[in-house]
Amino acid sequence: MKKTFIFKFVCILATFVLLFQLSFGFLLPLLLVHSGDSTMQRWYNFFRHPVDAELVILGSSRVHRHFDPSVIETKTGMKTEDIATGGALFNFLEALYKDYLKLNKSPKVFIFGLDLSGLYNSDLVPNPEFFFQGMLPSSSISQLPAFQLVNTPRSFGYFYYKEFYFNAIVNPEKNTFYKGFEACDLKWGEVKDPGSGEVLENFSFGIDPILIDRIMKFISKQAENGSQSFAVIAPEFNSVWKFESNRNEAVEEVYSIAKKYKVRIINFSDTSYKVNFDKNYFYNTQHLNAKGATLFSKDFCDSLAKYVKR
Repeated sequence: MKKTFIFKFVCILATFVLLFQLSFGFLLPLLLVHSGDSTMQRWYNFFRHPVDAELVILGSSRVHRHFDPSVIETKTGMKTEDIATGGALFNFLEALYKDYLKLNKSPKVFIFGLDLSGLYNSDLVPNPEFFFQGMLPSSSISQLPAFQLVNTPRSFGYFYYKEFYFNAIVNPEKNTFYKGFEACDLKWGEVKDPGSGEVLENFSFGIDPILIDRIMKFISKQAENGSQSFAVIAPEFNSVWKFESNRNEAVEEVYSIAKKYKVRIINFSDTSYKVNFDKNYFYNTQHLNAKGATLFSKDFCDSLAKYVKR
C-alpha cells in the first residue's frame, strides 16, 4: 500500500514537472517569439542575429530616444545600431556589449552614451523580463545577479514573469523600433517629467571615480580593438541644470578621467548647444522628442565628422 502511494506520488510529481517545463520552458517562449511584441522581438533578435554595424552607440534611454540610425546612416554612410534601453547602468551595458561582440565584429566607430545620472556603481538590470525572453544561457548578461534566481531552471524564469509575458502575448506592443531606436512623438508637457523641480530639488549626482575610471577604460579598450571610440553626453533641457547641485563637479570628474585614457568627449549638454533651450525639441527635461532626435542626430553626425578618420 505504501509503495503504491509513493509510486503514484512520484508519477504525479513527474507529470507536473513535465507539464510545467513544457508550458513555461517551451510553449510560453515560443508564443512570445511569435507574438509580434516589438520589445520582445528586439532582444530575441539581438542575441541571435548578427548585424555587423559599422557605427555602434551604447547607452541608456538617451541613446534609445536620441540617436536615430536612419538619420545617422544617411549622413555618414555607415550602417548604424543602437544598443540601448532605459535605466541601463554601466555594469549592464558592459555585459550587453560583450554579448553583441560574440555575434558581431568590432565596429569602425564606437559611441558610449555617457549619462551623468549614471555615474554610480550598481548591478541594477532595467526590466529584466525584457531580456530573459531573448538571452541565451551563455550570454554575459545572464550572469548578472538579477538573473540568478530565474536562470536555472529556465522554465522557472518564464513562470516568474508569467503575468508580464501573458500580457505581451495578448496585447503585444507594436512600437516602431529601428535598430534599437524608438522615436517618441510627444510634445512638451504631455507626460510627467521625472527631472522637473517638482520632483527633484537639489538633486545630487552619484559620482564614483572608480566606476568612471572603468567606463573610460572600457571606451579606450574599444579603441584598442580597432574602433574609433568616443563618449557623447546627450542634450538635456536647460531648466534641469539648476536642480543638479553637483553638476560641475560631475562634469569635471568625467573630463579629468577621460583625459587619463585619451577618450574624446562630445558634449551636447551645455550652453553651447542651443537645442537645450528650446522646448519644441523635448518631451521632458531628460529626453528629446521625435523632432528633436532628428535634429540632434544630424548635429551629432556633423560633430563626429570632425574627428572620425575615413
